Amino acid sequence: MKELKVLDKDGYRYILVDKDNKKYDLNIEIVDTDYNIMIGDIMYISTEIVDRERIFTFGKINSDYGVNMEDINDQEIVVFSRDNVKYYFKRIYG
Repeated sequence: MKELKVLDKDGYRYILVDKDNKKYDLNIEIVDTDYNIMIGDIMYISTEIVDRERIFTFGKINSDYGVNMEDINDQEIVVFSRDNVKYYFKRIYG
């Protein structure tokens, strides 16, 4: 998993940076929850996915949408961390 820090946001557009100062310009939407991504949050995401894609929709782990939890793998999970609290979401496909 790659650790990215949220540097800036504008609507659904987020600028994130990794430990090597590589910047990522991502479009992220989180549905079915009150969680809002804030500047300074840390995002943990599959390196393979974030290096390949730029547009993401995430929802609750128990959402009816996205991959069934019995079939899920680490590429389908994203974790956000704020104030030492972790929030887990899964990828939703539209």
